[in-house]
Amino acid sequence: MGYGEWGAVVKSPTSDADSTKEHLIDLAAAQTVARAEHSEMTRLFGSFAAGAKSRLRSRFTAANSAR
Repeated sequence: MGYGEWGAVVKSPTSDADSTKEHLIDLAAAQTVARAEHSEMTRLFGSFAAGAKSRLRSRFTAANSAR
């Protein structure tokens, strides 16, 4: 590995395969984390939405019974 014209790192051709493999492993790990975070956010939003729906229903019921 050396430095290019503007100081950019220049990889040797033999490291390209290893670099690609590492990149794919990193990408797979990032996708796994993103899926887990998405699942957690979906669960939290579902819980929040259910609680909000319940509160709205109770307020609507209380408002109608007060009439």
